[in-house]
Formats: sequence, structure tokens, C-alpha cells
Amino acid sequence: MSNEYTYTSPMPEHRFIERHLITTMIAELRAAGWLPYQFDDGEDQIPIEINPFAANAKVNAKAWELFDSVDNGYLLVRDLSTGAIGWIRLIGGNGRDVISDYSINLDEIMQRVYLR
Repeated sequence: MSNEYTYTSPMPEHRFIERHLITTMIAELRAAGWLPYQFDDGEDQIPIEINPFAANAKVNAKAWELFDSVDNGYLLVRDLSTGAIGWIRLIGGNGRDVISDYSINLDEIMQRVYLR
């Protein structure tokens, strides 16, 4: 479902909201020391190879590219200091409810996503 959005072919409003929430989520996760490492769409487990020191724009672009190509799945994240693992369930087409569920160890971080 990957699309090239342009001036003459703009992104639908719900996709714009989803992209904003996903990029905000990635920024909050990174600020708390977590980094995405895998996207699971139910069929494939796609590794996300990202340098922990990469710019936010690169991380956001990779996460959005994976999500936009399949429209739903689990984003797996790892705490860089403790090695703890968490997951976030993303469902496309839900607009502001794109973040459907997440592991309890991410609760404090995920609460901040909707406050920004």
C-alpha cells in the first residue's frame, strides 16, 4: 500500500495523522532510550537496522516505510540501557487510534505520545 504522496496526490487525512503519531512515538521512545529493532507484520519479521545515533528523520522514515507498506503489525523496540524488549501494535486506517496496543513496560512513554 506504499504510496508516493505529492502536491497533486496528497496524503489522506487519516494517513497524515497516523504518520504524525508514529513519528512522535519514535521520538518519545528514542528520548527514553528505546530503539526500534524489528517490524512484524504477521508473516515476516523485518529487522530494522538503525544506528542508535542516527538522526530522528532516518529512524522515522524507516519505521514509516515499513508500516506504510503493510498497514498493520507489531513494532518491536529494545531499551538500549537494560536490553528490555517491548512491542507496539499498529493498525493502519484507524487515524488517531493507529497505536492500538502496547506492552505495559512502555506505558509511561506511550502516554506522552498523545500529550504532544
